[in-house]
Amino acid sequence: MNKLDASFDDVLNDLNIIDLKLPDTVFLGKIDNVISNDNFYILQDSEFANALYFFNKKGYFVNQLNKKGDGPEEYRALSNFVLINDTIKVYDRASRKVVKYLLPDLKFISYKNIDHYIFGTIYDENKEFILSISDEETSDVDYLGIIIHDKDFNILKNFSRAPAIIEASFTENLFIHDNNYFYSEPFNELIYKVEKDTLTPLYKIDFGSYKLPDEIVNISDPEEFYDRIRLGEYAFAIHHVNFTKNSLSFNFYRNLDFDNKLLGIYNMNTDKGGILRTENIFQEYLANPISKSGNHYYTIVYPSESETLDESLKERLKVSALNDKPLLLEYNFELKN
Repeated sequence: MNKLDASFDDVLNDLNIIDLKLPDTVFLGKIDNVISNDNFYILQDSEFANALYFFNKKGYFVNQLNKKGDGPEEYRALSNFVLINDTIKVYDRASRKVVKYLLPDLKFISYKNIDHYIFGTIYDENKEFILSISDEETSDVDYLGIIIHDKDFNILKNFSRAPAIIEASFTENLFIHDNNYFYSEPFNELIYKVEKDTLTPLYKIDFGSYKLPDEIVNISDPEEFYDRIRLGEYAFAIHHVNFTKNSLSFNFYRNLDFDNKLLGIYNMNTDKGGILRTENIFQEYLANPISKSGNHYYTIVYPSESETLDESLKERLKVSALNDKPLLLEYNFELKN
């Protein structure tokens, strides 16, 4: 839990600023997820617009998926999505169905009802299966937990987990690194490699005297769990885990201040790490990314938000004070030797 001696700029790495060139008729809502692949940046607003916005790699607007409704080719709640070859599959949690569209024109192809709830969902084109998290109850003490789906969202295997663990997990607890799937489990702070038939622990984040004691980690009831951690000083719930050349970085919470995520970084070669200090609002934005895709974090800033970007930062980002187009920031963190 030590503060790093390194400055924020010392560890900020591979910063790419993408000026999102939006048509005047398109407005971004509250973006809560960004996925990047070889062709697109895909921005998701699941709270207000229930829409996806597609940009090419130079930041030009390509298309948007905004088909709310109860029809076969529509969705009521755009919860998660995965890209599989030249298609996109959208999971509608409200209707418990998956709707399939063709890329890039987003023409409707088909839909399929599924009989269980999921939320976190990721897919890598080198894999034969989809990885998801499910809060579907299987008993009084277990949820379906971590699910291996085939490409049609049929369950191939699941790893049951207690309700407290799953309710503290989000899409941000799943990630892909070197074409492998991983799950960072809150409370025990284990990072598992997920394969088709196995869940293998590879790393553990040790918060020392701030780690949750075993008697709290093993509580299955969510309300009892949160009541217990209010009584102490704890660090827990790693997510947004990212590996770079020699470093591992991740967000986590200290106590129950869920509006203030901290960012830890650790050098795998020197066995040194700590908490990344932030000195202004712009750095706080970067330390609290919207999402992680590939080996980069993503967040969005609006140049007109003066509380976020002062004039010196606008100059650094090479934007005009008159430009109100959103900026997509792509970056990672590397703790030097």
